[in-house]
Amino acid sequence: MPNLPTQPRALTIAQASVMLREKTLSPVDLVDSVLDRIEETEGKLHAYAFVAVESVRKAARVAEQEIMDGKWKSPLHGVPIALKDVYRTAGIPTEAESRLLKGYVPEEDSGVADRLKQGGAVIVGKTVTPEFAYFTYPREESRARNPWNLAYHPGGSSTGSGVSVAADSAMGAMGTDSGGSIRKPAAMNGIAGLKPSFGRVTKRGVLQLSATMDHCGPLCKTVEDIALVMNVVAGYDPDDVTSIDVPLPNLTDDLNRGARGLRLGVERKHFFSEDVVASVRSSVDSALTIFETLGAVVVDVEIPDIDYAIAAASTIVLVEAGSCHRRWLRERPGDYEPGTRFMLQLGNLITATDYLQALQIRRRFKATMKDVFERNQLAALLTPTLSYASITLAERFPPPNEHDRGIPIKWNSHCMPFNFTGQPALSIPCGFTSDNLPVGLQIVGRPFDESTVLRIGKAYENATTWHLKAPPI
Repeated sequence: MPNLPTQPRALTIAQASVMLREKTLSPVDLVDSVLDRIEETEGKLHAYAFVAVESVRKAARVAEQEIMDGKWKSPLHGVPIALKDVYRTAGIPTEAESRLLKGYVPEEDSGVADRLKQGGAVIVGKTVTPEFAYFTYPREESRARNPWNLAYHPGGSSTGSGVSVAADSAMGAMGTDSGGSIRKPAAMNGIAGLKPSFGRVTKRGVLQLSATMDHCGPLCKTVEDIALVMNVVAGYDPDDVTSIDVPLPNLTDDLNRGARGLRLGVERKHFFSEDVVASVRSSVDSALTIFETLGAVVVDVEIPDIDYAIAAASTIVLVEAGSCHRRWLRERPGDYEPGTRFMLQLGNLITATDYLQALQIRRRFKATMKDVFERNQLAALLTPTLSYASITLAERFPPPNEHDRGIPIKWNSHCMPFNFTGQPALSIPCGFTSDNLPVGLQIVGRPFDESTVLRIGKAYENATTWHLKAPPI
């Protein structure tokens, strides 16, 4: 295996998996390398809410013995994976950065944690997130830093998951995405992140923000790693009422089929508007040119009423988040951070009529997106993941007497439409700004067609080197 990094933690999951199975790398050595990296970087990056040092070392020793005994479970066997601190983990704290859950240690695993363990993965710890994966970071140490530039924000709400993967303090991580919260940190940290189709990955045992907008998905260094993780965590779960029983193909089978002949749509009025900064537009335009050289057909498309979709999607998140916190808002309002409490209370002020209208808009917009794909015979839609590369921590966390109004809409305008429709959406790195901040390319597919989305992402990776660049931390 040529050009391997000197430190095991810098391997991709695909590279490490081969070495682990061939017994040229020990899970114990891999875990020790990751734990060493956590110790080196946490003082600067703050990616983790909790590192399960004792249990991860024990799990690594068990994985090593299983592999030695020929009991290979999956390509994740012996691989250290981090979980956003909204996934319940048996014996490991799950606090969602909230005083309401301080000291909460679940007795059972979430569905994703259980599937990872069944696949032999090693749960290295829980990554930081704003309170209940919403908007407010209560503690200074839960405000993770961008490993490309410590003065910048690394994205949310799967904040620590993105940072840990980019900084090699996890081989892969699981996040959640209600309006872009996997794809934003993927873009800002220069890694890959997939929001799967709604219902593709179980949400059982995951602390809920928005019942009909939440998605669980992986963040990894490469598209191939995303496919390997999805092969383990995805699939129907009869114990999750939102899970949808659609057959899951092996997502590595078609990865290297290339992009030749695929029709890729580009919508310019919204996704390439004047709000998109020049360096982002330039990077994504260059990516479009590369796809054409790969034999894809890039076509301009129109998507009516996308602004209405974003407004309606925001309404749904507000209402559903407020609804699932109504009891605690009545009984323990003072235990919420003020910003979280404000957003949750705001959701409870929205009328049932407004919510129902938002649901009607969703039905119409899903039909619109289906028509756009079918009429233009699209394999995928290509957009910038974000209209900008990142914002400074000072912009993200203004002084208490100032208000950062306007950021949430700007934050979600390119990602949230596809939470609204439930389509799979992948972010991969496609360039850098003059300030050396990563730029993300978003690839949006048909429902439950993650295979094609990942194939397109892998074709781009095969033609470029952006995914090989590591932050200077």
